[in-house]
Amino acid sequence: MNMSKKGKPIDPPKGISTILPEDQKYYRYILKKAEAIFDYYGFERIDAGILESSDVFTRTMTADSDEEKELFSFKTKNSEYLALKYDNQVSVAQAYINNGMNSRPHPVKLFYVSSSFRNIEGRRQTLEMGVETIGDDSEIIDAELIFMAHKLIESMSIGEYSAYVNSMGESSCRPAYIRALKDYFKNKSKKLCSACRDNLKTNPLKILNCQVETCKEVNKEVPQTVDYLCDECHVHFKHTLEYLDEVGVPYILNPILIRGREYHTRTAFDFISDANPELAPVIQGGRHDRLIDTLGGSRTPAAGWTMNLDQIVTALKEKQASVPDGKIKPKIFLIQLGEMAKKKSLILFENFRKAGIEAKSSLGRDSIKSQLRIAHRLGVKFALIFGQKEALDNTMIVREINTGVQETIPVEKIIEEIKKKLKT
Repeated sequence: MNMSKKGKPIDPPKGISTILPEDQKYYRYILKKAEAIFDYYGFERIDAGILESSDVFTRTMTADSDEEKELFSFKTKNSEYLALKYDNQVSVAQAYINNGMNSRPHPVKLFYVSSSFRNIEGRRQTLEMGVETIGDDSEIIDAELIFMAHKLIESMSIGEYSAYVNSMGESSCRPAYIRALKDYFKNKSKKLCSACRDNLKTNPLKILNCQVETCKEVNKEVPQTVDYLCDECHVHFKHTLEYLDEVGVPYILNPILIRGREYHTRTAFDFISDANPELAPVIQGGRHDRLIDTLGGSRTPAAGWTMNLDQIVTALKEKQASVPDGKIKPKIFLIQLGEMAKKKSLILFENFRKAGIEAKSSLGRDSIKSQLRIAHRLGVKFALIFGQKEALDNTMIVREINTGVQETIPVEKIIEEIKKKLKT
């Protein structure tokens, strides 16, 4: 590569986001809120790799879908077929299998913060946070996950969000429901869009997620999944709702809330903005009891949810939420003047850090005026001036910012003296 060649700036890839410094506070705020809840309920963080074998994702996709086209996949020089993380939920399940987590006490409760990548128009990268409970098929797990999501949203003051809940049942419940859908849509096929007319022949469940207005209108009177649940699935859903009633989580039954992949089972839920219901859910979750055995592990029940962090940040900004910046509030500012002072300033700065004294400096600057302006802007109580003379004498000048009063203190006593001054 010829590094001497200059060209126009390179445009970033479309749909790939950068979180700028001024936006970091929002993500820190969300994570702090979330970790407090996750820790209390016994969830531990897991960070799955950003690359997986392409088969990990293609194996979980439905045969008649176009999802495989959305993979960022490539062949390595060693003839491996790899893909960028397409689905965080799937990657966590794969990590559970690969790392022998089935030998741990169950349920295994995990949370993650990671991007997923899909080659779709508009947005190729989505930063997500989610939780997974693996190894327990009881209804109270479903309720606990919905309750946690409700409490997390509530804690962030981003407005009102409703939980929409449904049950898909087990795979054994599906044939009867699919037959009912086909019978229902057959007489209404002319009102469906062309894609849904095709789906009527191959997978009528997909029609339920169509966003075309005419199809949404037809879906208003569609047969409800709960009417086709087996006795066991019906009891499971009934108990889940009873738990939600008990803990006071408001919910809305959505009879057409369906997940499209074959490993999804029973409970499905979305959290949707009351003010903007047309927006995509900020949290999508449910039970996926067939995911781990689809990936080659032993059959293990699992449930979880995924939150779109970028949507939450947008909501925080729109609500003009009071979000702390999370930055260290300095108490002192170290002003250095001259080469000898600069050389000694690094170790002095580190000594303040080890002593637990929040300090700031601007080591690249030489002007005392410019450094004092920064100290005033930061609102510190004291400026510590360390010039050529002070470096030779092994002393520092401590100036009180508000009054301008200053005194000279030996370097070996500076930590002790500053601690005393900060207490007064």
